[in-house]
Amino acid sequence: MVLVAPLIVVSALVTFLSGVTLPPASAAPGTASQVDALAGRCVTLTLSDGTRLGAMASPFTVRAAALGQFLFYGRDGRVLTADGTHSATLQATPTTRAIWSVTSSTSGFAVRSVTSTTSFPSVRVRAATGCRPFPDAELGVDGAPFTGAGRDGNLRGFVDSHAHLMAEQFLGGELH
Repeated sequence: MVLVAPLIVVSALVTFLSGVTLPPASAAPGTASQVDALAGRCVTLTLSDGTRLGAMASPFTVRAAALGQFLFYGRDGRVLTADGTHSATLQATPTTRAIWSVTSSTSGFAVRSVTSTTSFPSVRVRAATGCRPFPDAELGVDGAPFTGAGRDGNLRGFVDSHAHLMAEQFLGGELH
């Protein structure tokens, strides 16, 4: 349970970015639409020489971290992490070294660490089965929400107080 807590925190930060959309059938390997479609998929990662990346933890659940950036969560609960020496390792606790930028390449995908020099210019990504679900944050809340006023008659709750300063400049000032 101690090892799952950091993953839950990362999951809470990236939950809104994940999806399970599949690429269109006509998309060529490594296109932007296929990069986006990796989120939520179960995959294996194979280098051009046939070596499976993170073979001990493969297959991986792909979790979006940002646009075009992903975490690869192994079936053993570890994440694929750049080790800083042009290689990758598996770590139980995700760090920024576990975030990978994925772009299209002529032979599939290029996978590069966002924080180190670790890079794999030619990676084949194949659909797989047997992935472990990425742990999501638990709400841990039950019961009915409070509605109405408190004993003193005042309303109680939270206010999302913010302003859209200079919103009139949206679309070049042409939106009124």
